[in-house]
Amino acid sequence: WLLARNSAREIVAGQMMQTASETAEGIPFFIQTGRANIRQLAEEIGDPAASQGGALGSDLQDALHRLTYFSRLVVFDPSGAVRAAAPDQGLPDRSLPLEVEAALASAALGIPLEVVTAPSSPRDGAQLVFLSPLGNPEGDRAAGVLVGWTDLGAAPLLQPVIARLAGHTAGEAYVADDRGVILIHPNPERWLARVALPAGQE
Repeated sequence: WLLARNSAREIVAGQMMQTASETAEGIPFFIQTGRANIRQLAEEIGDPAASQGGALGSDLQDALHRLTYFSRLVVFDPSGAVRAAAPDQGLPDRSLPLEVEAALASAALGIPLEVVTAPSSPRDGAQLVFLSPLGNPEGDRAAGVLVGWTDLGAAPLLQPVIARLAGHTAGEAYVADDRGVILIHPNPERWLARVALPAGQE
């Protein structure tokens, strides 16, 4: 009986390792794609002060359809005011999540970065937000900041990852951050739930 139990544990452990390995392969590619997309788009936009607001909004709307990566794109000026957004009905107000507010200040100093935020509605997954400085910084500030949101629960590039997690039947499979917050899970009801990470895995 002990031999059979140990053998079963080895099989489950092997399945878990395979799922983890396959899942881990897709996530770096997803993040690198987002970084490349936001950087390319920031280079195309250049200095937002040189563009008319309507034209800039049209460029962002076109980028949403062309890249199929982001769910929302917003250009902020150096003071943090919105210059243009796509979709235009998705113009964020000044009550941005604290993580985005802090990242916006850093990006305005010329530092590109990403942050994870809670979903804007219960139907959405966690949001991965990419921020890229715009234009050539004058002094210690950029000419603006381009911000792109992507929904981790609906991003096309992550669907193979979610399918792998759903295919793991020997237990629960998900992707969590270093705080134990579930970011990707095949069951939307588990998004942003907290789990206890094994010792040494934080």
